[in-house]
Amino acid sequence: MVKESDALILVEKYLNEKRLDCIEALYLWAKGVSPSFIAKTLRVRYGSGEAYSIVINDLATMKIRSYIDITEDTGEEVGKLVKDLIWGKCLSTLVSHVREDIKNISVNAKRVLSILIRGGWLTQRELSIERVWVGYRVLYGAEPSELEKESVINELIRIGLIEYVNEYSGSMIFPEYVQMMTDIDKLVKLPKIEVSE
Repeated sequence: MVKESDALILVEKYLNEKRLDCIEALYLWAKGVSPSFIAKTLRVRYGSGEAYSIVINDLATMKIRSYIDITEDTGEEVGKLVKDLIWGKCLSTLVSHVREDIKNISVNAKRVLSILIRGGWLTQRELSIERVWVGYRVLYGAEPSELEKESVINELIRIGLIEYVNEYSGSMIFPEYVQMMTDIDKLVKLPKIEVSE
């Protein structure tokens, strides 16, 4: 059985190796996210889903089979322990990446971000992607092509504003730290919305 210190060593190993991709893969695994969603998110964000395989191999070496396994010393679920460790040790790194990368997003991504902020939707944990495109149509009078939609969603995944897309429910899942970033609208110049009379 695994001990709390084993989980800490794994998180610190990825930190020391500057493997943010492994940290994110481990975090998503700890939340019970589907392996296919994790792999797709990692491919979009880092160009490769390799980190998920590394994490799974490292966990197997530690004899951890599932995020619901219990630590032998604290009696805590491994997934909860890992999430707490990553939250405590990596939160500022994850937030600083979003803060920097958000400054260079495309016009369509800025429009979607504007809709998310003005609709108060970033404070939700999950949001239907279709709802965003309805808002886009209403505010901007047109809807992007399917290719443009996918590109915008991938762009927001790449910068860390969307944690992953649940393809079964058609929802985007926001990372918990986004709710703490109350100044997103000040980090990027958002498009103005003009209402014609």
